[in-house]
Amino acid sequence: MDVYVLNNDLELIGIVNGYKSLIWSNRYDKIGECELYVEASTENFSLLREGYFLIRLDDDMVCRIKRIELDTNVESGNYLIVNGYDTKDILDQRIVWETETCKGSIEEFIRYLITTELINPSDASRMILKSDSSSLLQLGTAAGFTEGKAEQVSYQNLGEKIREYCNTYNWGYKVQLISSHLVFSLYKGVDRSREVIFSDKYENLSSTKYVEDGTKLGNVALVGGQGEGWKRRRQAYGIATGLNRYEQFVDAKDQADQMTYGELTRQYPNGLITAVQGEGCVYYIPQIRLPIMSAEHLAWLQSYHTGEEIDINGIAYYQTTFGEHIILADLPTISDPTETPKSKDNVILSDFMYYNDLISRAIDKLAEYKKTTSFEGVVIPNVTFTYKVDYNLGDVVKVRNEYGIEKNARIKEVTEVMDENGYKCNPTYEYIQEA
Repeated sequence: MDVYVLNNDLELIGIVNGYKSLIWSNRYDKIGECELYVEASTENFSLLREGYFLIRLDDDMVCRIKRIELDTNVESGNYLIVNGYDTKDILDQRIVWETETCKGSIEEFIRYLITTELINPSDASRMILKSDSSSLLQLGTAAGFTEGKAEQVSYQNLGEKIREYCNTYNWGYKVQLISSHLVFSLYKGVDRSREVIFSDKYENLSSTKYVEDGTKLGNVALVGGQGEGWKRRRQAYGIATGLNRYEQFVDAKDQADQMTYGELTRQYPNGLITAVQGEGCVYYIPQIRLPIMSAEHLAWLQSYHTGEEIDINGIAYYQTTFGEHIILADLPTISDPTETPKSKDNVILSDFMYYNDLISRAIDKLAEYKKTTSFEGVVIPNVTFTYKVDYNLGDVVKVRNEYGIEKNARIKEVTEVMDENGYKCNPTYEYIQEA
């Protein structure tokens, strides 16, 4: 299991020889890590430097060295303990600098955020460049995921936001080395639950833990948006009744009821301005499409405007009747109807657009208050099934315990260890309720 060292330009500069142990933990939707225990020679001191990268040719994960420790011992010798972290953490070095809005495909939105915040930001100091001025990070081929939603994102950590999406939709993400660049991509493991089964019967199951938890429930939300006291804008969401009704309050004061005119026209470039004598102007659009987040959300959209449910690339949208003229925002008063607001001028969102954003916040929050079923544990490797032959990180397998509980579970982490005792592989699975 050779370990190769790359410099800051991702150029090969050496191979780690004769390490005492290697721990390599790759994770599906979280940041992986590695630990290398190697002799403290002059060569290794020169080769293993903070900021350099460690790779294996048989694994996608690329680790960046973050910590180096020298351990000296008269009896056992002097060793370096080198800790590296999956280069997915490069995404955690950036925040969402402005207010960005998703109005459709979540995968497209993630790729847009990575481009805007890291690959090609307006502020050049936020780029991460190689010595040839090319971007260290690039986007890989889109996975083609069809999940969509409507929401605003402001000032959140980019990596944390991507993990939030991955956790919600059971995606994995990776940053791997391709053609001397780090390449980001989303992916979803293969369902192998029919052919890969772990159980006590097959003696390939080390431990299990099964939990059903209904202590944290919520199915009706009252969302509080902008404003104070009785002037605060509120939106209710949820239809449960009686003993089955669990109410939650969602504080969404941070949900902006304004945006710049430039952002409005980027999102809805086909809108029109109508001048209203003495009352300012409104920005309207003859027809609008909004992603449908639930059956109840669809009913709410229908109560506001007539239209129909349509499918675009696998995403369900509500498309209003053409010519209905949906008001998107109130604009600053314009003395000359032939003029338009400046790009940085603030505009106030219409009730329809703002309350739609509040409903999105309610749906996200209520997703945290559901009855959960967890099924976790560790499989015994290389008994019946072999890692990277019969299953891979992120794949779905079947797990069956001695009490007859049977679930499909996803391999969320694989820790490989190479030391003087040989090779060990410890896959960890986790049952995930599919979105």
